[in-house]
Amino acid sequence: MKKLILLLLLALPICSLYAQHCPFDGSYAIVITTDKKTTALINSGKAKLILEEIENPQAENCRYAEGIIKKPFAPVKEALIESWDNRSMAYSSSLEYLENSSLLQPENYAVKLNMAQESCMIAKGNDYDYVKRKFQIVLKKGDEILVQQPVAQEKIYSLCKGSGKWIRIEPLEIKKKK
Repeated sequence: MKKLILLLLLALPICSLYAQHCPFDGSYAIVITTDKKTTALINSGKAKLILEEIENPQAENCRYAEGIIKKPFAPVKEALIESWDNRSMAYSSSLEYLENSSLLQPENYAVKLNMAQESCMIAKGNDYDYVKRKFQIVLKKGDEILVQQPVAQEKIYSLCKGSGKWIRIEPLEIKKKK
């Protein structure tokens, strides 16, 4: 028995141990799609797509992501692949998960959120209350707002593969004001 324990102790340093079951634990994404005219406007730099948090009077009390969240959208490849360190497991996994994916179309854009950006973590003694944040998508051309569209909670996708394959991610269609 002592020999078995010694053998296991000696083998421990050469074994790889991972604390996470998935390189995307605590990561979320919102993916949108635009029409060709809007895509051209964004790609030319004449318009900007922004994810803005709304209806959070406690935003300043949120731990690890204080204040109202405002994040720019980027092409899916940039947001969900190139944003990771290229030596990381997340980078190689995201390449694999998005390979041959329709999400890589040029009219699709994404924002990646961490856990604290997806849910407001409000300290409650030695624990936290997690309150889902609400967002809207804003398309601006200069000072003119072309789109102001809410994001449904079911359109905020967990990137962890335990939640399912990334093919389940359906881009939210952006509808310009008429």
